Amino acid sequence: MSELLATISLDMQTLGLEQDQENFICEKIEGSSDKLHHCLQESTSIEETLNSVVELLERLTLEQNKIIAENLAASEIVEDNSNDIELF
Repeated sequence: MSELLATISLDMQTLGLEQDQENFICEKIEGSSDKLHHCLQESTSIEETLNSVVELLERLTLEQNKIIAENLAASEIVEDNSNDIELF
């Protein structure tokens, strides 16, 4: 960031601005850069949180599929046993 401000300060000297105008522009650039840095940190935090949610949902899906498979297997056993009954 300081490199950017140094470059801009050198370039602004050719514009013929007053010192207070140059300072104002540099402060606005620095403030915008700070806000951008904060937003990037927040987006990284959000990304990590969403990745955790996705991982938990994937585990939940695996557990649900396991439960469904167990229930289907149990119901097939019950159906197979009921077919062996002879009615008189």
